[in-house]
Amino acid sequence: MLDTVQLSLQDFDLTNAKLRLRPATIDMETGATVNEFPLWHNGAQQVVGADAFRNDGICNVHVKPMPSCDGTPNPPACFVNFEVPKVEHGHNYHLLDRQGVGDALMIVQAELKRMGIKCNIKDAKVSRADICRNVTTKEPCESYQRVFQVLKCKRSQKREEANGFLYFNGNREHSFYDKIEQMRYKKHSTQGLPKRSMRAELRLKKSAVVKATLGLETVRDVMKEFGAIHQVYVTSMEESLFKYSPHEVECLMADDIATDMRHFKEIHGRQWLQMYLQAYGLFSLMEKTSMELVIEVVKDLSDNRMQASRVSNKLQQLRANTELSQTMSGNKRTTGELYRELKDKILA
Repeated sequence: MLDTVQLSLQDFDLTNAKLRLRPATIDMETGATVNEFPLWHNGAQQVVGADAFRNDGICNVHVKPMPSCDGTPNPPACFVNFEVPKVEHGHNYHLLDRQGVGDALMIVQAELKRMGIKCNIKDAKVSRADICRNVTTKEPCESYQRVFQVLKCKRSQKREEANGFLYFNGNREHSFYDKIEQMRYKKHSTQGLPKRSMRAELRLKKSAVVKATLGLETVRDVMKEFGAIHQVYVTSMEESLFKYSPHEVECLMADDIATDMRHFKEIHGRQWLQMYLQAYGLFSLMEKTSMELVIEVVKDLSDNRMQASRVSNKLQQLRANTELSQTMSGNKRTTGELYRELKDKILA
């Protein structure tokens, strides 16, 4: 379930680090050097600069000075950021189990060694963790837009994005987006993947939030308690967004029902309620079987051909009304039905 993680390395050695140094700023008016800090010792020589980084491998490395309470710099920190599934697969669609995550971590440690950074990655502290799952949906991802337009997340802002929705604050995010579209945008092959797939992510963006939410601090803790991460994800999704009772879900459907009823009222006048109930009774029946089969059964049960013909014509008219309403209303499924589908799959 892990996607992007950021680690803060502990007891690391940068003596032979092959990083890109960002030089300090020089004030051209005074000639003073601004934001220059000691970063590490390269043998007898001290390496100084604003910070150092490397972003061209399977992981991104950033070495930067850390401020203290009195404004003087603490010893520099070394952060490593990477997408766990991408280390193994070259993309991050297929999520890894515990063994796969362990293998990916060893690959990252080998990459750090190649960069000249010595560390034990299992001792690193987790300063960010993205936990997610892929949900194969019945409808195109954009069809669920109206679900997220209704849902609210406590103490979070909401933003509609190109392929989904983001609920966010400074500590955590809940993100839902079309994963297949993102794969195409990043030029990854989607061959063999589901046609419709939504990524549902919980992003813990600070080390204190990771520790408070997961009860874990280091990579060693993550590997030891890996099985508990899934339940934390489910609990957060349920308490933050998918917490509605059946009665509250019915409230989500109210706008859809009112919209359809208004269509029938405009078309059928005083008979709108009768026509609405008849049409949607037929619609419920058509979800179980075909119209042709219903007509055949009616003919078999009717006493004469004239009655069968009238009933058949009536059913055809009701189907036309139902299809008209569905066309005017957009998606055939209600907001409540779409919500139930997402809730069942995300919290599974």
